[in-house]
Amino acid sequence: GFTGFFLDTVDVALELEDTDPEDFAGSKQALEGFVRELRKRHPHAFIIINNGLPLLQNLSDVIDAVAVEDLYTHYDFTTRRALPTQAEITTQKERLLDDFSKETGKPVLVLLYDNDIRSRLIKRSRARCRAKGYHWYATSIDLMHLGDISR
Repeated sequence: GFTGFFLDTVDVALELEDTDPEDFAGSKQALEGFVRELRKRHPHAFIIINNGLPLLQNLSDVIDAVAVEDLYTHYDFTTRRALPTQAEITTQKERLLDDFSKETGKPVLVLLYDNDIRSRLIKRSRARCRAKGYHWYATSIDLMHLGDISR
């Protein structure tokens, strides 16, 4: 009864392998194998990975889209506010996303978080998404408020 898979936070496998290679060696390879097996078993399913941008080059042939968080906004759970993402982080992520989009023609889906989806931060972030050709969804961090989605 499903038509696709949203593989949330696949970047965790990369972080675990980087921070604790002794216990998590092979996590990246295992994740890539899992996604390839998912495609093989479900050839018509729509597969989206969330984050895990370093995997794009190796998985671009088996995924249908990439979702990314913290590209233009990131949520500070201590202050309970959305803040702009540091420029160097944004630039690094955009480079990988632009390469993926240009090489594959597949969509980039950007999640924008703020308590107020009409904030200046969200408006600026949406403008950046439009300029890049990315699709966006703006919502509160708890995903409980209906957001704004690009068309």
